[in-house]
Amino acid sequence: MVPLINNDIEMFRSFPKGLPGIYFFRHAKGNGSAKPGSIFGKDYLYKWWKKACANLGINDVDLYGGTRYSSTITLRKFKTPEEIKRATMHSTNKVL
Repeated sequence: MVPLINNDIEMFRSFPKGLPGIYFFRHAKGNGSAKPGSIFGKDYLYKWWKKACANLGINDVDLYGGTRYSSTITLRKFKTPEEIKRATMHSTNKVL
């Protein structure tokens, strides 16, 4: 789970509503093996993640590097457990 600011929430709410079968990460046009509208596979999403990182000049950031748990571990170097709990929206100190 990633905390969202109000601007992000408003942006997501402005997107057209989709049916349950329409995925957020999906093939718009399809490709040789994927039909239009089908969900990205794990490897395909990772390929685009690496391409986006390269375009931004970012190295060594894993696709899952920003998860709540890893963010919490990194924050230990800089913040108190209470500050981390508020920032990551945890209700307990279990992962701190």
